[in-house]
This record gives sequence, C-alpha cells and structure tokens, in this order.
Amino acid sequence: MTFSERAERLKTHPDTVTVEFCGEEVHWYLGKLTYDLARAKGIELGDVIGAFDGVEEDAGIEVLEPLVKAGARLVYFGRLPFEEGLEEADVSDFFSVGDIHRVIPPLMDSLGAAAGAEAAGKAEAAQRKAQGAADRRKGRP
Repeated sequence: MTFSERAERLKTHPDTVTVEFCGEEVHWYLGKLTYDLARAKGIELGDVIGAFDGVEEDAGIEVLEPLVKAGARLVYFGRLPFEEGLEEADVSDFFSVGDIHRVIPPLMDSLGAAAGAEAAGKAEAAQRKAQGAADRRKGRP
C-alpha cells in the first residue's frame, strides 16, 4: 500500500479526528503508524504531552509560548500519517495562540478516550491551563 493510499484509508478510520487548522480541515490520527513515523523523526508522544505538564493552571501570559510550541508539536505528531514529507515547521510556523482553543481540545479529547483516565485528566488540565492563559492575555480574570 502506498503512503497516499494509506492516508486516504486513515481519513475514514473511526479514531481519526478532523479539525480546522490554518483555514482548512485537516486529519489527525494516533495509532501505531503515527508512533512509528514520529519515532523515525526522534519524537515520542510522551515528550509532546509532557510539554503541557510544566504549565501551571494559574500561570500568566508567559505560558503562551510553551503552549503554542507544545500544541504545534501535537498537531504535527498526528498529521504525520497524512502528509508525506511533512516537516515540523510546516505546522509550527502557522500555529497560533487561537489554535490552542480551536485545535487542541478535540485532539486532547481523542487522547483521553484512547488512553483512559490518566490521559483524560492530563488532557483536561492542559485545556484549563490554555484557557486560563488566554483569558489572562485578553484581560479576563
């Protein structure tokens, strides 16, 4: 099966998530293929998710940069099975603060559903951290 054929097949997989990123709908998938492709690039999902752990829920605006970087890396991770030759900068150069709220929650929900209660708790915590930081950026308490 070619890369393109595999990508097309994965688009209909029940665990594939579709999100709007950079003005277009993109697919995101977490499975063995994703892990294999990411490992070949030296990326482990635990490291990607771990980047969200270091952010305190009551942190200020200074957490936005690490959240943007972690969010971009999470999107990149799950996009690997769909775009042959995808580079991390193809995602990170276009990932914004607003994408933290638009893109990350459905991906974290997918992670939580796949990995159980522990991942779900981390996903919820990351969402709260991102929301709190963005609210402070907008001047909301």
